[in-house]
Amino acid sequence: MDLALELLLELFGELIVEIGVASAADAWRLRRGFEASVLSVVGFAMAGAVVGGLTLLVFPRAVVHDETLRLIHLVTSPVIAAGALAVLRRVRMKSFGWGTLLHGGALAFMLSLVRYFGTMG
Repeated sequence: MDLALELLLELFGELIVEIGVASAADAWRLRRGFEASVLSVVGFAMAGAVVGGLTLLVFPRAVVHDETLRLIHLVTSPVIAAGALAVLRRVRMKSFGWGTLLHGGALAFMLSLVRYFGTMG
């Protein structure tokens, strides 16, 4: 059972990395337009999933054990993280970037989602 789970996790991890790298490469190739924007958001989401999985290796247990608070955290932490990135961009570059908001939100949401489901039980 443990071997099957380990194999499944390894295959899933490789699939996520492959999709993320392919999305980033396609977005870089296209550079502009709706297709490139969608692919780059997918790439950031895949990167968030990988980072979320890596955090499970370091911190395998949830810090908050109350299920209601965990759900609230699942929704609010990506919003706060994406908002903070957008504000930082606004301060540093004097412009607001929807891309920063979407990329940061996708990465943070996938990281939170992987941690949420990875620490259940």
